[in-house]
Amino acid sequence: MNVMKLEEWMWSYLGIIIEALPFLLIGAVLSAVIQIYVSDEFIKKIIPPNSIIGYLIAALSGIFFPVCECAIVPITRSLIKKGLPVSVGITFMLAVPIVNPVVIMSTYYAFPGNIDIVLLRTIGGVIGALIVGLTIGFFYDKNDKKDVLKDENNINYCDCCSYNNNYYISFKGKLRNLVINASNEFLNISIYFIIGAFISSIFVVFF
Repeated sequence: MNVMKLEEWMWSYLGIIIEALPFLLIGAVLSAVIQIYVSDEFIKKIIPPNSIIGYLIAALSGIFFPVCECAIVPITRSLIKKGLPVSVGITFMLAVPIVNPVVIMSTYYAFPGNIDIVLLRTIGGVIGALIVGLTIGFFYDKNDKKDVLKDENNINYCDCCSYNNNYYISFKGKLRNLVINASNEFLNISIYFIIGAFISSIFVVFF
């Protein structure tokens, strides 16, 4: 029985990793694109900082930004690095995996004919994300984003990777920067993902 349980856990653990890593990679690539090609001013125009409108836009962005829980983490990190308030970023990170067309349709098909479940999950996701984001804003928005983001001294950038000079780099240089940033983001996030998958698989099999 113990051997069977161990085998079941192993397959559960591997299954979680194999299914989610491609989406984590997509998130890392999108994160690198934001970090390199999207300016701070553009982020501030789309999501106004320190206003209720910014929170609402972040909470409803999933309608136009259909990515999963794994992909949204590195994307949120890049947005915060670009100057998005931590509280608004957390609101964005929590809401997007729920408030997007793919998840809404999946919920509808999981509960056919029961539109109440779809509305409760979607609206509840928006409200929950707003509550958490506003609560975090009360504590963290006065602090520097470095207090929240992990220090990444292990990431090395060459002179041509400077984001301010990105427009003067050749296409090959930009592509190289994109690969480097995506790889670093993927490695930084995947460590925590693998640990989380390990803990999650234990709960799935043994509890």
